[in-house]
Amino acid sequence: MSHFMKDKTTLTIGIGAGVLIGASGFVIYYKLKRKLDKELSIVTDTVCNLKLEIHELKERLGEIENARTRPKRRVTGYYSVHASSGEEEDVYEEPTGGEEYEQSELFSAETSTLVNGIPAPDVDLYSTVDKMLEGSDKEKEDAFNLLQEKKNSHFSHSADYWWRLAKASFFFGQIEGARKGEERKKELVYEARQHAQAALILDENSAHAHQWYAITLGTVAEYEGMQAKINSGYDFKEHIERAIQLSPTDPSPHHLLGRWCYSVYMLTWIERKVASTLFATPPTATIDEALGHFIQAEELNPGVWKENMLYIAKSYIEKKDYDSAVMWLEKGSGLSTISQDDKEAQKEIDGLLPKYRR
Repeated sequence: MSHFMKDKTTLTIGIGAGVLIGASGFVIYYKLKRKLDKELSIVTDTVCNLKLEIHELKERLGEIENARTRPKRRVTGYYSVHASSGEEEDVYEEPTGGEEYEQSELFSAETSTLVNGIPAPDVDLYSTVDKMLEGSDKEKEDAFNLLQEKKNSHFSHSADYWWRLAKASFFFGQIEGARKGEERKKELVYEARQHAQAALILDENSAHAHQWYAITLGTVAEYEGMQAKINSGYDFKEHIERAIQLSPTDPSPHHLLGRWCYSVYMLTWIERKVASTLFATPPTATIDEALGHFIQAEELNPGVWKENMLYIAKSYIEKKDYDSAVMWLEKGSGLSTISQDDKEAQKEIDGLLPKYRR
């Protein structure tokens, strides 16, 4: 064997060993990283929970203190047993039941009128915010600002407040991203994830909290690279499936589960390879599963959701059923363009229609 061939053999063996060691190191590193990320997430949840409990305790103590220092009731026409003149005098006395009565009155007033377990004044705010979040970009921005104003009030005790703030922050992030660039959008998306996490801590059985935690989790992963994207995939699916279990007639989780199936189906070769090194059973999904979820979302909210129609069309394109794809693209194009999601969906529809229309 020539000297060159010996060197070449040595080089080949060295490269092979390096690849094997590198691959093993890659797997070990990411498995350790994933374990550490989970532990850090538990710590973050605990700290967030403690902050919420401390904040609630401070507010309750303040309410009790206010009740104790409330002016006593003025009572007229009362004859004091200590009066020497026998004339009627004005004195002050505790109301019936004394201080204990005032405190019970304070707390009963908070819960005297409930609508689906929520105090009536809160329902009014939430109803207003919900309408605004379904409206124009300006209305979404106003909803975000309105919720931000309530951040240090009693609303912060409620999961219903936090998932709405997560939703508003996410939408406002899209709006700001279009105005000011990706950094501002990224900042708001990370805030949205924290808000959704707070909602989950307060109420594990909130379908909206699971839904918005999944949405923000998936969006944050887009900023953290392919590895984070794959790692978050299972968590995303778990929270969306829980949202469907808790609220099966809500079309949004069905659409999101369709998006998960579609994304998994569309994974690149290298993404599948990375997934196979990290999980004993990498995520799998078919285009028919994705299409089924999109169709279910359409049936629950028919004829109004441009983005869902786009994904129905994209699923048919993957199935090479171009006539059906064009039909759904045209349906989506015929809808009004209101939100940032609508604008992005319409832009994609405009690019696909000329390509597949006969």
